[in-house]
Amino acid sequence: MVDRLKPDLTTKNIRNAGESVRILIRELQGWDTVIWEDDFLTYKTDAELQSRYLDRVTGGDGSIDIVAAGVSGEATIDVGDGGTSGDNEYGGWLLGNLQWKGDLNCFTICRFKISAIGTTKVEFGFTDAVDDAGAVDVLATPSVTATNAAVWVVDTDDTATWQALGVKATVIQKDETVLYADVSGTSTATPIADTYFYMGVFLEGDHAMYSMWDASGNKVGDDLIIDNAIEGGTTVAPWIFVQNRAGSQDRFLTVDYTMTGQRRS
Repeated sequence: MVDRLKPDLTTKNIRNAGESVRILIRELQGWDTVIWEDDFLTYKTDAELQSRYLDRVTGGDGSIDIVAAGVSGEATIDVGDGGTSGDNEYGGWLLGNLQWKGDLNCFTICRFKISAIGTTKVEFGFTDAVDDAGAVDVLATPSVTATNAAVWVVDTDDTATWQALGVKATVIQKDETVLYADVSGTSTATPIADTYFYMGVFLEGDHAMYSMWDASGNKVGDDLIIDNAIEGGTTVAPWIFVQNRAGSQDRFLTVDYTMTGQRRS
């Protein structure tokens, strides 16, 4: 088993952690670590953006678009156009291909915001269900389309709070622990509309760790851990997904930054 990769590269953590985190940063820059980053700064057209991410699925007229004037670089993933999309229409975006494995301690991190919280489902993490309407079909039951996945999910058909979910060879586990901000003590498990936050999923073999930070880099609660969450030998892809949970609306995500990495061998 290779060593864990669990970066927390927020400014606050880098300043507080001292030399230990600086050693990790140097290791992430080494030849033995594979890193994929995107800050969405250089794309001039939607087609140029889409050409870098070859696989995407939509349940109708969804789209992935560059935000031309987005400060620090932004892109959006949308279920439709004009507020007329139907119930359960969706947009899914592979932030990489099926090239990542828990046995290589892969991790994925994303900074994004949700246009509106009501009547929506959002997923972020790793999945092998790259041609389906989300890794998770119904969170409450739960039921899934993925064979192996480790994702954060919020689904207002169940609750309006984030939950950690793992799928190992179709066996489902989820953790519904409510997260709290360390600083204010206020529950932040419910996402706030149009407000950025960071989410991370870190795999170590078959085990998964789920982390969250607010827009200022404050850690939100303790990491959630699901043992035997996923088959670590299966290749998975980093994944972000948004879906309507009512008709005649369009939910979308704005993505500011993504980073995925793992040991090379």
